[in-house]
Amino acid sequence: MSGITLKTPAKLNLFLEITGRRADGYHSLSTVMQTVGIFDTLTVKKADGINLRCSDPELETADNLCVRAAKLFSETFGTRGAEIRLEKVIPTGAGLGGGSSDAAATLKAMRVLYGIDADDKALEKVAVMLGADVPFFIRGGTQYCAGIGEVLTPLPEYTDRFIVVTGRQKVSTPLAYRLADGIEYKKRHAGRLIASLYEKGDKPFFNRFEDFMSGDGRISVLKEHGAGNICLTGSGSAIFTRMKESVRGAFETLSALGYKVFLCSSVKSVDF
Repeated sequence: MSGITLKTPAKLNLFLEITGRRADGYHSLSTVMQTVGIFDTLTVKKADGINLRCSDPELETADNLCVRAAKLFSETFGTRGAEIRLEKVIPTGAGLGGGSSDAAATLKAMRVLYGIDADDKALEKVAVMLGADVPFFIRGGTQYCAGIGEVLTPLPEYTDRFIVVTGRQKVSTPLAYRLADGIEYKKRHAGRLIASLYEKGDKPFFNRFEDFMSGDGRISVLKEHGAGNICLTGSGSAIFTRMKESVRGAFETLSALGYKVFLCSSVKSVDF
């Protein structure tokens, strides 16, 4: 096999609560994540070294998660390296998990290219060394995630459509967590949200990082078009709401205001 090309999906946090801070400095989470149809495109080929070419040249660094994933895979399983081509669509710094998704896809592609006998659980143990969201993307779909995000419990597939609107500025995740450390709050539980996913009607999406998000024009426009619950994903800057026909009209208005806007559907987990 000369190479393999994968579509790498974004994710939404349908629920996100910060449940504590661990001794190692990481924060423990309770979150429900869902893969959605906003895709990067990743092509991976066998190579002696590790090389990345990206449609965004600023991402062509040794610290890119795809590069780190290829290096970690080769060190763990004793393989050669990878030539990686990445076409970016998922905005960075938006809480949509594009980098983590690309890293997970790199691991999965190298597993196939080199014929490594490693199941998803084995790959998730490698993935968590790259970042808290990377294990989720090994399987994707609808999952409840605990720990730092690496303790995964698959949920029945949730099918829905969304409008996703990114902010004008990238959000620093470390800064968002530092802000969370400075406030007191009553912790919420994911049970109500999970139950609502499989019932009709609006969903009680929730994100603790919304405590630090001031109202902006995006929310006003969505509300004017009849949006229900509007929620932040990750630590931001992207927000999302369920798609309704009336909300579709917000697409042109928000785009004209300079926001990146995506209409997308939930994406099921895949075996690869």
